[in-house]
Amino acid sequence: MRRVFRLISGSLIMGSGIAIAMKGGFGVDPMALFWEGIHLQSGMSYGMANLVVSAVIILMLLFIDRTQLGIGTLVNSVLVSLSMDLLSSLLLFESDVFFIRFLLLMTGLVLLAGGIVYYGSADFGRGAFDGLVFGIVNKTSYSIRLVRSSIDLLLVIMGIALGASLNLGPVVSVLSLGFLMQIFHTLLRQIDEK
Repeated sequence: MRRVFRLISGSLIMGSGIAIAMKGGFGVDPMALFWEGIHLQSGMSYGMANLVVSAVIILMLLFIDRTQLGIGTLVNSVLVSLSMDLLSSLLLFESDVFFIRFLLLMTGLVLLAGGIVYYGSADFGRGAFDGLVFGIVNKTSYSIRLVRSSIDLLLVIMGIALGASLNLGPVVSVLSLGFLMQIFHTLLRQIDEK
């Protein structure tokens, strides 16, 4: 039951973090930049764009490395998408003040990092994007850093090609998300050991 709670709550926290960071107006991360491009070209919501991209990645993983998939892969994709769209529609707050916008970005990134770690600790399969990274790493001799960085760069290029604007969010995300995830991972491990 504890693992199910972590799967569900971690996924909801991830979606909430993305929605809050998006309200800052600086963008979130390379994947969200790609979702923005899809949104601009198709009119679909960011959550729906996430769900479509996740479905494509899950199909790719069926051929690349099925071991990355689990029930958590599907649950995470759906809950992140739904919570992103729901919270985005409920958060009516907007500001032109740089400090407040940056605070929204950082609050969202902290929630996203915590949600990723909490969801991942449920051990029901990786999220679609993380599954793709580790699937490629497992099938090649490339490092996680190279694969993740290459995919992030590709997502930025595709997002910009679809009309999205590169802003502060993806840069801050790349520089801080791993660090924040490490902090949450250490804290959660300490809690679990008690």
